[in-house]
Amino acid sequence: EVLQAASVGAKEMDDVIRKMRERQIIDDDLLEYISSLEENERNKSTSSGAPSLLLNVLVSLKNRMEAEVETMNRPEIRILAYSLRLSDEKERNEYLQQAFTKLEEMDDFVEFVREGVGYLSNGGIDLKTSMPYENLSKMKNILKEVEQIRNR
Repeated sequence: EVLQAASVGAKEMDDVIRKMRERQIIDDDLLEYISSLEENERNKSTSSGAPSLLLNVLVSLKNRMEAEVETMNRPEIRILAYSLRLSDEKERNEYLQQAFTKLEEMDDFVEFVREGVGYLSNGGIDLKTSMPYENLSKMKNILKEVEQIRNR
């Protein structure tokens, strides 16, 4: 299912990975299995001379799953990253409405995004930051949307 989603696009792969995390399917055994598939595909690609599409998908999948595991205890990072990728405002608003199971999570998210907006607004962007400056306006919109949801 996840490889099929990855072949469609990044958003689809993220959706499947998010569902896998929610069902607690992502674990060390799965990551080890994907690593072994990656290694096998890398060996095949080395002998043929060019990296295959499957190798690129496996690397992306493994990196995305590892990131999901690393941010499991920081849902605000995962929610912000996903929200930034959603260009459709209606779709983003629907996602944000269902993303929080507790009011405390929403409050933590608002504070997290508010701090990020403050950091970027005060020139806190540099070459070491992986957050592009153009995300500042998107983050401001996300902050407004969540505050509106919170105040309902």
